[in-house]
Formats: sequence, structure tokens, C-alpha cells
Amino acid sequence: MVARTARGAIDGIRRGSTGETPPCRAVPCLSWQGQMGYADGMTHPPREPQTHHRSHDGLTFVAGGGDMGERIRAIDWAATSLGPPSTWPQTLKTAVRLMLSTRHPMFIFWGPEHTCLYNDAYRASLGPEKHPAILGAPGHPSWSEIWDVIGPQIESVMRGEGATWHENQCVPIIRHGELQDVFWTY
Repeated sequence: MVARTARGAIDGIRRGSTGETPPCRAVPCLSWQGQMGYADGMTHPPREPQTHHRSHDGLTFVAGGGDMGERIRAIDWAATSLGPPSTWPQTLKTAVRLMLSTRHPMFIFWGPEHTCLYNDAYRASLGPEKHPAILGAPGHPSWSEIWDVIGPQIESVMRGEGATWHENQCVPIIRHGELQDVFWTY
């Protein structure tokens, strides 16, 4: 009975008042738990993209983003090699927006100094030795204990040689007062 009721609800939502099926991104689905949701995992209808939304301070792209979004907004970026966020290239703004919008751990090294940016999910991987000290800091001194591993990988990407992929790579990092063997897939 639950499946029939849910199916009827889905059919009714798909057809709407005009009897037409909305675009695929708005088609609701039933999860295995019997909860109503949408194909992209949201529990509410997707928002329409905003096309002409501009912020006077140039920080619209870092709106929200949890604790790390707040920290990124609070940094004096003019004192870093990246400069003020209003002058950042669109590619960096887009990468930061994506990073702050996901619950997946993400870390960005940007520019010639490999300036460090990361989200709330990645923060959980760091100990107090790194967070929040490395946010906005150059990559090499921030990750000196692993630069011999990640430095060449980053340089390869920066030279345009394509992305790297490593599964269960042991990359020992200092956290909580000790060098810990940490296995990463990146």
C-alpha cells in the first residue's frame, strides 16, 4: 500500500496541473527508505539558477559554506598572494563555491604559492596544528611533512599534465601532536 500511495504521489507531481512531465532534474523519486526526495538527493524542489545576482562586496560566491565559509569571508585576502576576492579569477571563485557547497572533503591549492583553501568536511581531517592556521597560507610550509609526496603531484597538474589519482595512498601528516599514517584516495 505504501508503494502504491507513493507511486500515485509521484505520478501526480510529475504531471502537475498541466499534465506535462517537468524536466528530469525536477522529477521526484522514492528512496529505499520510502522518503520522498528528488533525483539529485535534495528533499525540496531544486531552485532555479540565479543569473544576474551580484554582490557589492564581491563575496557572493563565499556565501554560506558553514564555519569555513565564515573563516574565508573573515580573512584579509589582500595580505595574501591571492589578493582581494573581488579580483580572483572566475575559475577560483567557481572552485571555492563548489568546495563550500559540498559535504565531500575538498582542499584547493591555488596559484604559484599553492595557497590553501578547504571546506568544513576537510577540516575534520586536520588536527589543531593545521586548522585554522593553514587557511590562506602557502602550501609548502603548511604541508612540509608531505610536500615530497604531494608537491610533485601538484606541479604535474599545474604544468597541464592532467589530474592525478591515488587510491589508499599513505600520506603521513602531523595532527594531534604526532605524525600519523593517514590513507587518502585523491
